[in-house]
Amino acid sequence: MIKPIKNRKHNIATLYCPINNGRCSKNKHIKKIYSKRRIFIAIPYTKNYSAYENIIKETLIFKGLKPVLAKSETKSTLLLCKICALIQSSEYGLADISYPNPNVFYELAMLHLLGKNCALLKSICAKEPTDVTGKEHISYNNISSLKKGLITWINYNVGKYTEESSQIENTIQIIYGHILNNNFDKAIELEELFLEYSNIKDYLDNIKPIINLLYTKSLSTNPKISNYASDCLNEFLWIFPELIDIEKLVRIVLKNGPQEKIDTVGILLSLFDSSPKKILNILYKLYNNKDEDIREAISYGFSDLIKNKNYIAPNKIILSFFNNNPSPDILYNVVEYYAELALKNPNKMPVKELINIFNEAKNENKKRIACIFILMYILTKDTKYLSLIQQAIKCGYNKESDTIRYLFFLLKKGKIKKDNIPTDILRIIEEITA
Repeated sequence: MIKPIKNRKHNIATLYCPINNGRCSKNKHIKKIYSKRRIFIAIPYTKNYSAYENIIKETLIFKGLKPVLAKSETKSTLLLCKICALIQSSEYGLADISYPNPNVFYELAMLHLLGKNCALLKSICAKEPTDVTGKEHISYNNISSLKKGLITWINYNVGKYTEESSQIENTIQIIYGHILNNNFDKAIELEELFLEYSNIKDYLDNIKPIINLLYTKSLSTNPKISNYASDCLNEFLWIFPELIDIEKLVRIVLKNGPQEKIDTVGILLSLFDSSPKKILNILYKLYNNKDEDIREAISYGFSDLIKNKNYIAPNKIILSFFNNNPSPDILYNVVEYYAELALKNPNKMPVKELINIFNEAKNENKKRIACIFILMYILTKDTKYLSLIQQAIKCGYNKESDTIRYLFFLLKKGKIKKDNIPTDILRIIEEITA
């Protein structure tokens, strides 16, 4: 028995497979290739019909749809499975019922079973099959009338979506041509049009060749081409972070000049929320290459993210900032981040790593890191922190130290209690209020 199974995420009705005795084995592939622009074509493949086949394909493409024909797909799989997958991955269907062709009617039955909106074509010379009597269809007697009737059906059943689709596809083709000819400024100007299209994410497969071409040109030995291509790539990745290739992007960033490196890092950081795991992998690989321009850009960028506290920071990157002695502003933000984390849940603190970094740090950084240990002592009463705090005090705390000012701020806000603060630290804090 064949019965429909709803796939809510992709809005695809899939079938219980009688061959596979269960769910469709092509489900993942169907979800991957599904598009609202795909239309499955069920027609006879004969020499006499070839002229009609060509005008059908040309008309559909002109109106922004993507014709899908079984004969165009060559795969080593069961024919029934192939046809079924092609129909399931399409939003619309088209069938010519002018001829008594069993394949066409079998495919039409599947299109109806799956609830596809289907255009029926019939020559005025053909007899109407009994099974589809009463169904609306497009009558034609020549190529011109077929084209006219098909355009009317598309305008009524698909409408504005195809007009926008046609515009998008034309824009993609023009942009690809500009990049191919190294006209990167013109490509960037047109790229801004993508922001106006609500369904642009349906075109990732079409846009992927543009991204791949930009990756290739960004690695050009001609510095002018590679720099312009990198700028253009940054613009596209801003809109399409799904198309980021980690390995390629790392190679390109390391090859770029200082400003292009900073620009790319900035874009990656701005995309952090949309794809945190992927962006973190790229940033960590870049940071480990010990390029000073990149490290500085990543440090400042993460510092801002930490300050905003919009996410849980990755310890392996944040902790590495201490080892590289970045600017006081960055360190202050990092310390503040871990201080807030300690106040929320001291058990989640990377204590061992912080102690190792503290032991290797310069005196100025020791004082800052010790702020975290002071808080940990206040919160846990663990005496192991006292010796570390004493080391920091020897490095020269005073009332102007940002660490002391931060602790005073926490005390004033009631986040820590005066009685729990080590005596030497409390004495310096009290100087502020004197």
